[in-house]
Amino acid sequence: MASGIGGHENKPKMKPVRIQLVDSQRIGFETERTNDGLVTVYMPGSPDPWAGSVLLLNADCVESLDVEFGDTVATFEQLGRKSSALLASKAATSP
Repeated sequence: MASGIGGHENKPKMKPVRIQLVDSQRIGFETERTNDGLVTVYMPGSPDPWAGSVLLLNADCVESLDVEFGDTVATFEQLGRKSSALLASKAATSP
């Protein structure tokens, strides 16, 4: 997936995150933070992580996950299976 959305050089910049919405939580990738405190998050589709959407969220709705990029992509490709393992991982400190 990384090669399709910016190349392998951008892979380390796409950090797995859990986002809190009004009545649900989702897993995605933080792509950047704006100067005014918003976080840009790419939300891959499932089972095709090549298709997705982009959200701009307040930073307090985004929690970094201490998991591998590839493990996160695999969860999308597997229709969410093993997502509990991602969420059980110790959360990384948000920047």
